[in-house]
Amino acid sequence: MVILDSLKTHGFSRVLKHDESGIPSSNKPTTLVVGYKEDVIRSGTKIGTDVDEVKAELLNGLISYLKRIDPETFGALERGHFTRYNLSHAMGWEDGRDQVYLSDFVGSPEFYDINPVEGSVEALRYLAGRGYEIHAITLRRRHPHIVDATKDWIARHYDGIINGRVHILGSIEGPLGSKAPHCAELGLSGMVEDQVEYAMEIAKHNIPVVLLDKPWNQGFEDTPMITRAADWDEAVRLIERRKSS
Repeated sequence: MVILDSLKTHGFSRVLKHDESGIPSSNKPTTLVVGYKEDVIRSGTKIGTDVDEVKAELLNGLISYLKRIDPETFGALERGHFTRYNLSHAMGWEDGRDQVYLSDFVGSPEFYDINPVEGSVEALRYLAGRGYEIHAITLRRRHPHIVDATKDWIARHYDGIINGRVHILGSIEGPLGSKAPHCAELGLSGMVEDQVEYAMEIAKHNIPVVLLDKPWNQGFEDTPMITRAADWDEAVRLIERRKSS
């Protein structure tokens, strides 16, 4: 999951307008990976994992930030209000009204101090110990500030698990693109997602997907390639079941 649906086409470009670093705005996805060998043999144990809401509790961090800066407006806001991953929708606002809040959030202490999703660190450490190669694959935008914060956060919380295999694929501005072709190029044997749209795209490449249960993916029924998991414990069981079948 990227940082909320309403940042898919706008959010980080607002930050970029004030950036004079000269970073090119090419829409060609860039994989930001440290220490990854491109010629790895497909062993059947290479697992991709999304970042936001799969490893990082970004939404909880956003809600905490909003309540701190404007308790009158956001005091009643709860996670369950996000039946879509979109702040304007959760607040009953017109599209785009949330942009200033979201752009400011990515520079806040709450953004840097997001907690890991419950059970994710233990689950991925277990899988890594069982020989699985774990990749972090996200459509967060490739603005330098976001890239640095993402890599730093993953290194702090998943030390010895991800080991630099961080793929940040979102374009700097405009349409984000798709992570599915890159998942296929990596030769993933499975992917853990929270977004139905991305799960379906990835499954079309014959990659099984575990869909972590979230308020915004309710109503989706399992398919032969996409299976819902209530939590990370169940996700691990599904991944290992696929491997042994």
